[in-house]
Amino acid sequence: MKILLSEIEHHIPADVLEEAQELVNITQEYSINQVEEGYYHCISRQPDYHVEITLKKDGVAIPKCQCTVFKRAKTCKHAIAGLLLLRDHIQRNNRSRKKSLDQQVIQEVLKKLNVTELRTFLSAYSQSHSTFRAELLANYLHLIRNPNYHSLYMDIAPLDKYGQVRLNRNSIKTVRGVTTTLLKQAQQLLKDHALSETLQILEAVILHVHRLYMKLPQFHEQLMVEMRLAYKLFESLCSQQMAPRLQIRAINLAMEICAREGYIFPSGMRPLIAVTEPFLLEEKSRRSAFALAEKKIKTSHPQHISWAALLYRWTRLWSLLVANTLTKQLEKLLPAAITESSQQNQYDDVIYLVNRLKPEQHSDAVNKSSLLAGLKSARMLGDQEMMINIAYRLSLNHLDTDALGLLEEKDPSKAERILAIVSDLYQPGSDQAADELLLSGWRLRGDGRAIIERLKSMGKMESLMEFDFMLKDKFRKELEEAYAGYIITVRETYGGANARQRLNTIFAHLKSIDIFQPVVMKIKEMENVKRDEPATSRDIIKGFVFDLDGVIVDTAVHHFSAWRKIMRELGVDIKASDDEHTRGTGRMESLQYLLDE
Repeated sequence: MKILLSEIEHHIPADVLEEAQELVNITQEYSINQVEEGYYHCISRQPDYHVEITLKKDGVAIPKCQCTVFKRAKTCKHAIAGLLLLRDHIQRNNRSRKKSLDQQVIQEVLKKLNVTELRTFLSAYSQSHSTFRAELLANYLHLIRNPNYHSLYMDIAPLDKYGQVRLNRNSIKTVRGVTTTLLKQAQQLLKDHALSETLQILEAVILHVHRLYMKLPQFHEQLMVEMRLAYKLFESLCSQQMAPRLQIRAINLAMEICAREGYIFPSGMRPLIAVTEPFLLEEKSRRSAFALAEKKIKTSHPQHISWAALLYRWTRLWSLLVANTLTKQLEKLLPAAITESSQQNQYDDVIYLVNRLKPEQHSDAVNKSSLLAGLKSARMLGDQEMMINIAYRLSLNHLDTDALGLLEEKDPSKAERILAIVSDLYQPGSDQAADELLLSGWRLRGDGRAIIERLKSMGKMESLMEFDFMLKDKFRKELEEAYAGYIITVRETYGGANARQRLNTIFAHLKSIDIFQPVVMKIKEMENVKRDEPATSRDIIKGFVFDLDGVIVDTAVHHFSAWRKIMRELGVDIKASDDEHTRGTGRMESLQYLLDE
């Protein structure tokens, strides 16, 4: 079998080629070894086959396989698969060899160029190729004394005479590439503690990315990636010890960006002005920031919840008063602001907001979620008093078992009070959440008698199995009596297969906790006591009352049928409407009516 390696597909039947291609696809562990010039071994371990291939200089390949099919037909799927794998192997080697040669050539050329020639070439090339010029400046503009990053952005994203930015898919790639490069430079400068240079880059990036974001809605998703990274770097920068002049620059940048009408910040992050909060030390700057946040609420900003949470925070920190026109609007946003502050890990703000919450203005679900956020924040802050306060409210008003567990740990007396109040308020079986709270609380307190009595009153003795491991040591007698009474009730209530199935389940469980025999003895004892009770103290059936007429049997139809039969014997046929006059009346009155008719 001889075949030109580059034209395998043209000389092999389609069905044979398809079978060989499937073999290549499932071949996972294989190696191609060049034994000598023009002679290869293709060895596959999974699946197992071995093809020897002779490759001549003109590209003709001669495969040889050791399988039975090849020996008989001089061709097989293994041979063709080996040729395909060899061709792919040679092509990969050629590509890598070409790439390596290209790199060697470039290195040789650069060695021959002197610095002046290289600079001349780069200068001429950057003048005629805008993308190359932008990339060059993005990487090295920070090296000069007064870099102008704004001019770089205006060059790659200019405004036309109508104030619009005209970018397509290709040019937005250039903008994003330049932005990413600048942010990498800013990240490195921040590591080197070059704060002024870092801020200079971030000023340009944040300003122009927001400008493009507002003017190019079709590229929002792409630009938000660079915006998020820029915000993270700005937060890292503002967490450093900065000179006052740099702090003022950061505040001015944040105010300028946030004051724009279409200002949007990345989800899950804070507004830019919130990042500069540590620098807002003067009364004037604080009032300006506060007024800006109020304006965002008034104009129903898409991210008004974040602004509301920020406004509440500044109210707490700076003791500033919100405008009267915003009070009601902010009260409605209070639960959402609690959630937002909790997500931002602003635990002090969450506690402050929970204390301002008016439960009567919101639904139970909203109140509960707000209190849960408050409880989490109190735990993070280690505020014991607030933990007890919130856990008490959650337990009493929302029947939260986890909150009751915390209350039992921090203040057992209040937990006991909650159990007493809930037990009085909710009848057994009337509210599932109340029953679960009580059972959970009594389990924590080890009050087995209360658990058994509650389950009896609820009529859910089958749930006793969840508690008996706790009860069988301290309350063994009560547990045995409860199971004995339950088994007697099952026997009296159910019959047949249903009773047997229930009793088998109970007996198997009693054996597993080793109280089967005591319960059986208790059942016999209770039955003997019941049998020996005097007749006066037992429930005895003394008689039966049967109200057949119209209650158990509808006799009216039979009465009318009898009247019709009698009247026919007298030669008269009465109508169905006459039944209305005979129904419910005495016999003589009915007869008189029919005779009159």
